Amino acid sequence: MAEIRVHLLAVPPDDHAAWAGVAREASEVLSIWSVAVEGAQPGPLATVADALA
Repeated sequence: MAEIRVHLLAVPPDDHAAWAGVAREASEVLSIWSVAVEGAQPGPLATVADALA
């Protein structure tokens, strides 16, 4: 998590393309985590993944 934080701090606030990529990647990670943890019953992780997608 600390390494991710360092990378996020390096992204300029006005670099919309970079932030869109960050959101897409976060959505993918949360989707995978959701399936592993929440199974067939989508829960909070799935909701956040959908919001970031």
